[in-house]
Amino acid sequence: KAQGRGGWRGRGRGRGRGRSKSMDPKEKRMARKLARPHGEKAAQAVEVFLVDFSSLGHPRVGEIEWRLNPKRGKKKKKKKNPKEDAKEEKMTEKKLQALEKLKEAAEAFKGVYPDLARQRCSSKVMQTLLKYGQEAERNTLCTEMKGHWKEICIDTYGHMVLLKVLYWGKPQQRLEIHNELRGNYRKLAVHAVSAKLVDFIYASAMMSDKSIGWSILHELMSNEFKVLKPVGNMPLDEILKEKGDRAETIKKDTLDLINKAFDKSCVTRPVLALIREYWKCCTFKEKQSFAEGVRGNAQMFRISADGAGILTEMIALLGAKHRKHMIKALKQSVVEMALDPDASVPLLRALVSVDDTKQLKENLVIPLVTDQEGLVDVATSPSGYLVLCQMLIPNSASHISKHILDRLQPVMKPRQENEGEMVPTSKKPFEKRRAEIASGALPSLVDFVEKRLYSLCTDEFASRVVEAVVTTCFETKFDAECALSSCLGEGERETIIARLDGLIKKLGTFSISVPESEEKQNVMMKLNVDEEEEEEEEEEQMPLVTDRIAHRMLKRIVKAEGERSTLANTLMDNMEKDFEKWAMENRSAFVLCSIAENSSAKSKSRLANALKPLHKKIREKKDIAKGTEVLLKCVFKGKGKGD
Repeated sequence: KAQGRGGWRGRGRGRGRGRSKSMDPKEKRMARKLARPHGEKAAQAVEVFLVDFSSLGHPRVGEIEWRLNPKRGKKKKKKKNPKEDAKEEKMTEKKLQALEKLKEAAEAFKGVYPDLARQRCSSKVMQTLLKYGQEAERNTLCTEMKGHWKEICIDTYGHMVLLKVLYWGKPQQRLEIHNELRGNYRKLAVHAVSAKLVDFIYASAMMSDKSIGWSILHELMSNEFKVLKPVGNMPLDEILKEKGDRAETIKKDTLDLINKAFDKSCVTRPVLALIREYWKCCTFKEKQSFAEGVRGNAQMFRISADGAGILTEMIALLGAKHRKHMIKALKQSVVEMALDPDASVPLLRALVSVDDTKQLKENLVIPLVTDQEGLVDVATSPSGYLVLCQMLIPNSASHISKHILDRLQPVMKPRQENEGEMVPTSKKPFEKRRAEIASGALPSLVDFVEKRLYSLCTDEFASRVVEAVVTTCFETKFDAECALSSCLGEGERETIIARLDGLIKKLGTFSISVPESEEKQNVMMKLNVDEEEEEEEEEEQMPLVTDRIAHRMLKRIVKAEGERSTLANTLMDNMEKDFEKWAMENRSAFVLCSIAENSSAKSKSRLANALKPLHKKIREKKDIAKGTEVLLKCVFKGKGKGD
């Protein structure tokens, strides 16, 4: 504490004494900007943002091209549109004003681009120049920045300028940046700022020129590849065979970089590709050791196909302890993973491999099925519906493609006591696991389907979820001693059966009529459809038996139910009132064919009796629908084929 009057604040610092008049906050901010190097130029260039750039075009970017002479087809000449020409004339004045401001900014920045790239506002001006500026201005910027890219790429603001050059620039400029960064990728890949740049360079190069992507991967593998890299696109396992005496060192360098990337949260696509290469070269013990270090960060694997593939193998191969940590780590990302075609495969794998179904339900099943509004996106997604169906009917070839199904088969691992002996990685019986998972998901899915039945039935992917829910409920209803009924318990099973009867009744009603306007509007609102889309959807709506997607779903359910004929009888009850109309319709006739082929003898007899009075009348017509023709063969000759 300072001595003297006034205490530690010092002498003469009393209230209102010796204090200068404070500046306005805006003035202070401007004074600080002007005090920086080249502050006046930066302040002048910021005026660019007062201009409307909507009138200016920017380079169209499809694939980020890295080849100097890409093969391109001939451009088609566009037809002149008078309305568009009139709009362009009106925007000429705005366009000239915007170009003039950009030109002024480029002139102000000439000679000091590297210094100004590190400042917040100036870097934004440079990004605007790269996007909307003329070719000459872009070239000037890139020429001045040569030799500075290595420092710029780790700068908080400067790295965004580099990212825009990679995005909007020419192949020659991208290659110049790549050549300048070579030898430094191993450090840049684990830097919090520059990691995203390495990710962008690698991902775009692998789509255009794979040799550049592989050169980055080789550099990440080991320090010894900074100068002399392996020839061609050589994977890590081949490199290790070639460098026999150095194999362990290279492998250790690779693992060190991977661990550093996880520690610094810099797991990007090149790092995941490196993990893919490392995983191929590992023994089972090395894989277990690797999983122990990364299992808590399993959600980081979902950003690329390589990462999702490794995560799928880790869930399949490793023990219960590792799986438990991985499933917990995925809890917050379950919905996003279900919507991604690659990231959904680890979820499919977990549903048939993880023995601890309590953990599985808490961290994967419940978060996915309890969010009723988010569940709409999952059910209507080409990958999300697979996850929902996997919960109820796992590894079904009717909805999972063969190449994915091959990755979901049981896996063997060496026994700890005797490595020569192989044992399965999952010990719980398949049916028991399925029953425990389905019992947790079924009540929520029934509720979901019940509220949005018509809209889900007419969606290509959601109709499969409806089919899975209905057939699973049939299993519960007609087999009281099955594993699923035991897991549900008596009270919950009775509730499911009662709700199934309601679903069947609704399916029967919607099979011959669309929902009423109020109900339809409610359904569309829940599916987050815009008003314009709602009007289009309203025009296309039709009864389920004549809908392109729904009539196929009804056929599959009737076939799955077999001789129990619950849905078949309900459909007949509703269609009998105007049977001639439905027998003459192509799609509804195929639904009746399914009843004739798969239902009970009583239902078949009922169908034949309804069709007999119309047989002669239908035959007299010259052109009848294909479905009607097949229906007649099916009922009166015992032959039939699906559409």
